[in-house]
Amino acid sequence: MNLPVDLLEKLQEYAYSGTLGAFAALVGYLYQVARHPGSRVSVFLILTTIVIGFYLGVVFGSFIPKTWENRDAVLLLVGATGLKGFEIIIGWAKSVLPNLLKAIVTPSSGSGPGQGPGKEGEGS
Repeated sequence: MNLPVDLLEKLQEYAYSGTLGAFAALVGYLYQVARHPGSRVSVFLILTTIVIGFYLGVVFGSFIPKTWENRDAVLLLVGATGLKGFEIIIGWAKSVLPNLLKAIVTPSSGSGPGQGPGKEGEGS
């Protein structure tokens, strides 16, 4: 089975961006544990944080051009936000996406032929 070259390049880019985000998320989690001496390390939270960091890395990596010289640093910073960053992104998406989808789906009035004032066939 031969995979298209562009698919392999895309997967490689996702793996790179996601790995940066996952590593930074792990560092962010361990930093939070170190800041609070009484807290315990949770394997479940470590795995959750790594997966969320990977996701954040892939999402933000797709928005930032590969040629931007500070791209890796931004991906590391975004990944380090971990669960908090994910909560912020979800909150933003819940407030912005419905309006964006409504604007895409709803046709604008009076913009096409035969619509609005001056339509052909209107009575005299």
